[in-house]
Amino acid sequence: MSMHIGFRVDSGLHIGNGHLMRCLALAQALIARKVRCYFLCRDFPGSAHQLVLEAGCELGLLAPVDSDGAGTGDYRRWLGVTPARDRGECLEWLRVWPSLDWLVVDHYAIDADWHRPMAAWVAKILVIDDLANRDYDCDLLLDQTYGRQAGSYRPRFDRTTTELLLGPEYALLRPKFEYLHEAAKARRRQPPGGGKILISLGGVDAGNITGRLLAALLPRLDAQRWQPVVVLADNSPHYAAVKALIDNADIPVQLLVGVRDMAQLMLQCELAIGAAGSSTWERCCMGLPALLLVTAANQKFLADHLAASGAVIGVFDDPGADLAPAAKHLAATVADWSRYRRIAAAALDICDGGGAGRVAQTMAAVEVG
Repeated sequence: MSMHIGFRVDSGLHIGNGHLMRCLALAQALIARKVRCYFLCRDFPGSAHQLVLEAGCELGLLAPVDSDGAGTGDYRRWLGVTPARDRGECLEWLRVWPSLDWLVVDHYAIDADWHRPMAAWVAKILVIDDLANRDYDCDLLLDQTYGRQAGSYRPRFDRTTTELLLGPEYALLRPKFEYLHEAAKARRRQPPGGGKILISLGGVDAGNITGRLLAALLPRLDAQRWQPVVVLADNSPHYAAVKALIDNADIPVQLLVGVRDMAQLMLQCELAIGAAGSSTWERCCMGLPALLLVTAANQKFLADHLAASGAVIGVFDDPGADLAPAAKHLAATVADWSRYRRIAAAALDICDGGGAGRVAQTMAAVEVG
């Protein structure tokens, strides 16, 4: 008998796509094991829930609400409704679907008060988190943050039986990343020569940091040496502004929207500038030396640990800082082949791309009867 696993996760202009993308990566690993997956997503402005259907999962779409102002650092507002109302709407779908063996919850606005009543409706609960800032009531907790220790979470549980999966060993990446990991090792042993720079500041980039970065960076890049590749999500609200910058640039820039094979693209690039969020593990798996921009407060812990490990070129702690020095940092890294190779090797050692399979195997091995 196949397992049935549900997910409670949102995306949108105020949240971004990262939470949904990592849940979809886990879903892919589960589907490969003949598991049926069901997603509960609220219909926020800019939601990417159509990706759930593309992945072959069932979608329970929760009632749309206005998300204006919800994308602040107050994560409690990210649900858009009260936790009680959200839970009630989810239960309407759970009454229709087959009984769930697991419910995966990836949401900063959901805590133990939401988890506990759901235990009567699902066999097991897995929480995906990287904040360690609230109480939890779950059977399994996953935090893929590099450097995270169990002591950050243990005081947050009433129960002592919760199993923790911590670190990028469990990073949730799509299968293509694991498949290309060995090819990436070989690629990074070759001196950089193509000059492709991947610029990707998160799936949505609601603050248009991409535009500000391009305005600072493009005039300082040598058109004979560099080939910038800019990636935006399908639901990016600043596409027109970014495209206008690119169209008026003195250097050719490739603009890609809704990339479905990010692993292959990263393999082809030599350097990257990106946010210190969930895409960090993708770049590490591909050994792609990157300049990190901390675009949210919760990214600072990860960025600092990666910098200390030598797995990144450098870190811009303040997204409002002058980004003009980015060009100098990139040029210096490529010019120093030994440093480039050290950064790439350190990144490759952090993440091998097999995390989703490990988590799926752990879930399948737990007795839920």
